Amino acid sequence: MNNKVRLAEPIFLSIQDEGLRQGKRALFIRFFGCNLSCEICDTKYSWKKIDEIVETNFINIIDEIKRTKAELIVFTGGEPLLKNNLKVISEILLLFMFSDKVFEIETNGTLDIPYDYLKKKPIGLFGVTNIWFNISPKGNIKQENKKTDTKLYLLQQLKDYDFKRYIVKFLLNDKRDFDYIDNVVLKYNIPLHKVYIQPIGINKEEILQKIKVNFNEIINRGYNISFRLHRLLFNNKKGV
Repeated sequence: MNNKVRLAEPIFLSIQDEGLRQGKRALFIRFFGCNLSCEICDTKYSWKKIDEIVETNFINIIDEIKRTKAELIVFTGGEPLLKNNLKVISEILLLFMFSDKVFEIETNGTLDIPYDYLKKKPIGLFGVTNIWFNISPKGNIKQENKKTDTKLYLLQQLKDYDFKRYIVKFLLNDKRDFDYIDNVVLKYNIPLHKVYIQPIGINKEEILQKIKVNFNEIINRGYNISFRLHRLLFNNKKGV
């Protein structure tokens, strides 16, 4: 495979601040590029600032994963499921499929996995047992590119293949977002224990206020809360 890999920032060790494993120590690999262009994106540098691209190579990434003592490896972005990024991720997962590492792929869910990756030898991607998908739909979020297709092809694919290692993390600004969230949960028959609600915001005060205001709505619907621990600790600081 092509040895060059484009990242949005150097690989770094931190904690997973969102979703199922929030608080867990993790190694983050942030890929460059995204098929969406959300106005509220708090990592626009991962798809917008070409001059900040970090060029590394495949072997360096493998060495970082081998070297870290963290059990959790997070592929994020940008959008990890873009063609060039997925190619790298697929090769990494096949190399570590029998390791004690757990891999999370953070994705907006609008791109599915090409069939070639599902039947790839020695095992298809959905056959790798130590990967999870953290899907964060953006259909209720204003897009700069109005032509972007925000259909959740990955969620439909996971449903079709009966793949259960995923969570769905919805962004919440105010109570009006619950209509979109409830409709997606119903359409894709998402088990409630897999649904996380994450407030939009980059500072502690804004995040906590939105959780407090919407707390009863979230709990009464049977959903979980994603607290954004990194933002509570460091606001929007990069690389920590």
